[in-house]
Amino acid sequence: MSGTLKLAGLLYSTFDIYGGIFLYSIPFAIQTAYNIKHIMDISVYELLDDSVETMAYDGDIIKFVKLTEEFLGKVLSNRDFIGFKEGHLKVHILTLLYLNGLYYVQSEMEAEKGYVDIFLRERQPFEVNYEWVLELKYLKKQDMDRLEELEATGEKQLREYMKKVTPQTKRTLKGVLLIFAGTGECVCQKMV
Repeated sequence: MSGTLKLAGLLYSTFDIYGGIFLYSIPFAIQTAYNIKHIMDISVYELLDDSVETMAYDGDIIKFVKLTEEFLGKVLSNRDFIGFKEGHLKVHILTLLYLNGLYYVQSEMEAEKGYVDIFLRERQPFEVNYEWVLELKYLKKQDMDRLEELEATGEKQLREYMKKVTPQTKRTLKGVLLIFAGTGECVCQKMV
């Protein structure tokens, strides 16, 4: 006999019974989250939870930005930043947000004139006070003279995206432009 079990209403796991022996397999997503959690220092994992909860309930992103800078500094080497682009930055931030699980995370949600980098929506059973739109940018150290131009472009995009997603929100919507540069330092954090 074999079948599928529904766990926590979200994840599915398979089982087989051979000669009275119950064989159970853990879903890959659970295995991956468990492995990552135990690779990361537990205190960092607790800081992640605290930083995302501060975003969700207090509307403050500063702790999350600091944690992201620390995460990038620990995980990546100088060589990793040679070909680093905005997409790489987004994947690292998405990893942190998915590990926490407090928000329903939407990446590259289609908007009228582009795509919202990251949209953090309320996810049941969690009730948050704030939902977020994150607009991400990345600059190489040698391109820092473009910071003001990139900031103006990013702020304009963020305002347009926030208009687009506002009807879909259940809670107060906050938007932030985050520009990282060089080896992962946040050089611009602008709330809209």
